[in-house]
Amino acid sequence: MDVGSWPLEAHDKCEANYVIIPFIAEFFSTLTGAFIIAAGVVPLVTSRFSDELLDLVSAFVALNGVFSMLSHATLMRIFGRADTLSINLGSLLYIKCMLLVCCPQLVRRPLHRSILDMIMVTMMILTVSWSSQNVPAAIAEQFDASFVATLPSGILILVGSIALVYGRNSWHIGRAKRVFLRGQASCFVAIAVWMSEEAGLIPCPQAFSMHPIWHVLGAHALISWTALLKYHRGHFYGFRVEIKGRWWCPYTVWHEPDQNPEQHPIIRHSLSRREMQERGAQGRRNSFLEPKLERPPLFKGRSGSIRQLWRGESFYQQNAWQKLRRASLAVSKVRNSSVS
Repeated sequence: MDVGSWPLEAHDKCEANYVIIPFIAEFFSTLTGAFIIAAGVVPLVTSRFSDELLDLVSAFVALNGVFSMLSHATLMRIFGRADTLSINLGSLLYIKCMLLVCCPQLVRRPLHRSILDMIMVTMMILTVSWSSQNVPAAIAEQFDASFVATLPSGILILVGSIALVYGRNSWHIGRAKRVFLRGQASCFVAIAVWMSEEAGLIPCPQAFSMHPIWHVLGAHALISWTALLKYHRGHFYGFRVEIKGRWWCPYTVWHEPDQNPEQHPIIRHSLSRREMQERGAQGRRNSFLEPKLERPPLFKGRSGSIRQLWRGESFYQQNAWQKLRRASLAVSKVRNSSVS
């Protein structure tokens, strides 16, 4: 290898290189990477109202398909590393979303949220740091990053999915459960195909290997998981949810709730200014950026006066706060009268 050339993958896949098209190394594996891209893009573009966490997971899935296509087409190590990291980090976000769906009480206490976020960030850092340069060579060769993160993540996702469709939340026994069963069947077959090829049970090289089947079935499992999680997250946020699409491409759509849709934060911040005026919704589109006025605390007694001086809150500042508050109320009244 030349000094100025990009390093290639140390472990080549079973598909024969440059057989179908001269400038594409593994043609069928490159072609089927488009299914993974579709598994990430479809949930992003099919529903106007969505969940930021699930959108981030779908973005990881779509980029994993892009890096997978580049890795199989060029055999460059940098794209192979990006392929591994994107699927491992995306699976960790899947687990976090699954935990929040199964145990929504985790978001009620700051301590529980902090512990969950710290665990997720720790696993992400370990996933990024796990390489032959940072881990003993014997351990790195025996336990690849994909085996360290992907398989345990898949097991946790399976357990969480079973708890959703067969546990206390088994009130949906229709299409959501069928989507789950199809996705899990695709996942089991895809893992069996992938592990059989990695273990050397299939003679190599071949013009058509089993790796493209792993791509197609894995993409179906990913889009099914996303549809199931989005179904539950929509119910959690109070939306009317519906699973659409064919059996091979299910996706969940969030519709507006029946009661007070303008009061819903996700709906309110998704509307344009014209839509808000037509619907008679109050306030600005991005109300998070509006100035929030908070009255300074009033302390009594000698110690309270000392604390007030220490915080720099004087009599003049309180008068200024009152003037600013009156001005803000006057502006809001004029705005409400113009909208009505």
